[in-house]
Amino acid sequence: MVRTSTRAIARPAGAETSPARACTALRARSRASSSSRSRRAPCGRPPTRSTTYRSTSTRPRCNPDHHIEVARALYSVPHPYLRKHVRVRADRKLVKIYFGTELIKVHGRQPPGGRSTDPSDYPPGKSIYATRDVDALLAKAKERGAHIGIYAERQLDGPLPWTAMWQVCALVSLCDRYSDDRVEAILSERPRLRPRQCETRLEDGVVREGRATP
Repeated sequence: MVRTSTRAIARPAGAETSPARACTALRARSRASSSSRSRRAPCGRPPTRSTTYRSTSTRPRCNPDHHIEVARALYSVPHPYLRKHVRVRADRKLVKIYFGTELIKVHGRQPPGGRSTDPSDYPPGKSIYATRDVDALLAKAKERGAHIGIYAERQLDGPLPWTAMWQVCALVSLCDRYSDDRVEAILSERPRLRPRQCETRLEDGVVREGRATP
């Protein structure tokens, strides 16, 4: 008959640990894990203000819409500096715009995707476009003529009227270039012409008048 040995396998010295000591080590590891998790930023939490508004210094160019882009936000620049390079220093609260060493504009800091527009940065008569004042633009078009006003009402009558403001602005610009009476006469005959088509007819009329002049 084969006997099974019941002698315990020898362990290296110091390998045995008392239950109390094992519980103490487990609690210490649990506290360390909890502390590391508390220092991490929770998933999905938006960045803090100090992370969003970092100090920066750039040299952007003023776009035709009178704005520059700084840290993915837009800021208006006075009209005399249109299409010129400016120097920008931005901190957590302010955005300062310089031309050379001259401070030309100060804005409050905006988050990414934000916009800060000062209507006074636009030339006289253009602040309507900066503030998207649809009512003021419509009143201005009606002053130019009855058919011009009807055209403006039709273009601005929608859920997003500011997206069609450029067409009315283009028509008002044609009035400034060719006179209100000429634009009014064309729209009285073809009320649904687009500004570009209207401009083509105005140019053709000017050419015919030039040829007819002895």
